[in-house]
Amino acid sequence: MQLAVSCVSRSVLQVAGGYQPSAEPHAMVLGDGDFEALRGDHEASLFVGQQYRLVEADHARGPWKVETVAYSYVVTFGGQELLAFHWNPTGAGAVTRPHVHIGPAAGCSNDALSGAHLPTGRIALEDVLRVLVEKLGVQPLRADWSDVFDATQAGHEQWRTWSGSSGKR
Repeated sequence: MQLAVSCVSRSVLQVAGGYQPSAEPHAMVLGDGDFEALRGDHEASLFVGQQYRLVEADHARGPWKVETVAYSYVVTFGGQELLAFHWNPTGAGAVTRPHVHIGPAAGCSNDALSGAHLPTGRIALEDVLRVLVEKLGVQPLRADWSDVFDATQAGHEQWRTWSGSSGKR
């Protein structure tokens, strides 16, 4: 994931709680956990937050794997939320499936849509980063950004234990 992030930000993914198995999820954020400014014409910034566990796994890569248990990927333009991708299946909110919010920076004047939890499948961080570069004018920091996104996402998809849009593991 850090390699993919390096295509748009010089900030480093920070891990709280370490790399040991635990009943409680560990947290990971980009930089200091605040929004990180990105290069481009729209004053874009990105927040990355994820919760994960280390779980025993029976596969070729070894006896352990990282299991994502929640995420929040938020994009702002000019300090206003544009897109917010969330998944928190054990959260206190009513919506526990993966979803996206369309924020005020999108210029949406439909109140029902701008406040909605629009369903998505589970979203890989690389999907969000690719949208930033390909559709939202963020200037990549690496010339090989597309190859990096392809490679890191392929590795993630090879070992993930979920598929489809349910958000279930």
